[in-house]
Amino acid sequence: MLSPYTITLGDEIQAVYARPRSVILDVITLQGEMLPHRMRFCVGLGAITTRINKVAAIGMDGPAFHVARAGIDELKNAGDASLAVKAAGNVDFELEDSAAKLLDVQVREWRPNRFKVFMADLSAGAAESEDKADARKVAARIGITMTAVYKNRVDGRIEFIIRASRSIGHSLSKKVSQRASSDRSIK
Repeated sequence: MLSPYTITLGDEIQAVYARPRSVILDVITLQGEMLPHRMRFCVGLGAITTRINKVAAIGMDGPAFHVARAGIDELKNAGDASLAVKAAGNVDFELEDSAAKLLDVQVREWRPNRFKVFMADLSAGAAESEDKADARKVAARIGITMTAVYKNRVDGRIEFIIRASRSIGHSLSKKVSQRASSDRSIK
């Protein structure tokens, strides 16, 4: 993260990532942390034309911020959607945007305990593995039964959500990296 999550306009936050590899997982985690409140998130991909503020994500500008704002406006007009991926320039991010929206539909129905199980499993598999947190430990930490941990994993499709989020992030990072190297070769 180049610039940390920062409250900007009352109820808005923004951050700047060097690479968007973990951004979808981070957004899902933030959605869980914000419950019962809901927020809209747009991952805006593009250049930052001003100096990066490493202390707070304010005072910066560029196409990344403009497409993110347009994405948020689009989400407001769409009604119940709360996650989008938008990009400046000519790289196609339609697949990543659609996949993120599908994940959003699934995650939008989650209750707090499901987010807690998600975060425990995400933490256990932080090194990109398929590991899950020990159900007994998760149950004790959250204050639910082991059966409830397993039910949340299955009904919430948590393993799929983590894998799909990582795949979207990997694809975004790869496309951003390819675009950056092609931009350098043009100059």
